[in-house]
Amino acid sequence: MTRRQKGSGGIREKRPGIFELKFDIGEDPVSGKRRTKYHTVKGTRREAQKALTRLLREVDTGDFVERAGITVQTLLDRWVDHMRSVVSPKTLERYEQLITNNIVPVLGQRKLDQLKAVHIDGAWSKLHQEGRKDGKGGLSPQTIKHCHRLLKQALSQAVKWQLLIRNPADAVETPRVIRKELTTLDVGQTGILLEALRGTRLYIPSLIAVATGLRRGEVLALRWKHLDFGNGILTVLQSLEQTDQGLRFKEPKSKRPRQIKMPSLMTEEFRQHRVVQAEALLKLGIRQTEETLVCCRYDGEPISPKSLSVEFPIAVEKAGLPRITFHGLRHSHATQLLANGTHMKVAAERLGHTSIGITMDLYSHVLPGMQEEAAARVDTALRAALNTGSPTT
Repeated sequence: MTRRQKGSGGIREKRPGIFELKFDIGEDPVSGKRRTKYHTVKGTRREAQKALTRLLREVDTGDFVERAGITVQTLLDRWVDHMRSVVSPKTLERYEQLITNNIVPVLGQRKLDQLKAVHIDGAWSKLHQEGRKDGKGGLSPQTIKHCHRLLKQALSQAVKWQLLIRNPADAVETPRVIRKELTTLDVGQTGILLEALRGTRLYIPSLIAVATGLRRGEVLALRWKHLDFGNGILTVLQSLEQTDQGLRFKEPKSKRPRQIKMPSLMTEEFRQHRVVQAEALLKLGIRQTEETLVCCRYDGEPISPKSLSVEFPIAVEKAGLPRITFHGLRHSHATQLLANGTHMKVAAERLGHTSIGITMDLYSHVLPGMQEEAAARVDTALRAALNTGSPTT
């Protein structure tokens, strides 16, 4: 008896105008058994034959996808489970929020194998017009961009799982995001802020952020063992994040450690702070060690990132300064660096950016001033050269 070849098939008329296509898609990679699929076509026998020919061609070229009949919501649920071991709990929480609040209401019940670019485009348009949960308008272009990036990633995984032939999100353009101008403090305002915060638990975290550009989570994960006072070097090894399950330490956003040279003023403040902290902890019977957090609660436990973000703007307002978030201190550090002529690559390394392009994109508002300064320096050098150079013969 001859074995059926991959790609063989047949047609059976079940009733007038309804044809059942039967075709072979080869062996199951696990069991080794032959796999037969069935497909129903409405129309004429000629149309049924065309459909069978198309399916057999897809089988031969490897483009055939087993129609699972699942919805977009089912795919997203599977994808979230797949991502649990890939991203941090905080990131996963954000994914679940975007899926539940934004994507599922507009696309969740649509069949995955029927999803097209026009459906995704229409969904984003609807969210832009009326996507807010409180019914007061639409979502921002930035939020829609996050939704699209997430859906596109999930659909790419569906292609890898052979649930789709191609990713329909590839053909969709998201709304243009207009970047808001960053609010930062200049050197004078930074001095006013630090003096206003001196003596409070916000002082040391704010000093670290504005003097080194560390992110909030990196500031709160800093331990005494991460400081090299002899060489004035601070090493970023961890970040503290807040999830629904509580606080957890993780690797920094750049996924790799980085070393930052500390200003001498910061080193002096650290030495004083370490003594004060050790005495305060000792009163509670707690011994300060190299593992102790530089910025911690009165009992040595980590400071909640959310509490820091809530307290900081209140202190800024009391100091009479422009409204700025704690993360704005990082931007202030970067802006002050670049405005003072620090090379963009050095700034990128200090900030922990994975590429210099990220730094240039975020702080492009500083570049015009740097261009003017560079032109002035070239002008001064050329004039000096022309005035002192040897005459041509």
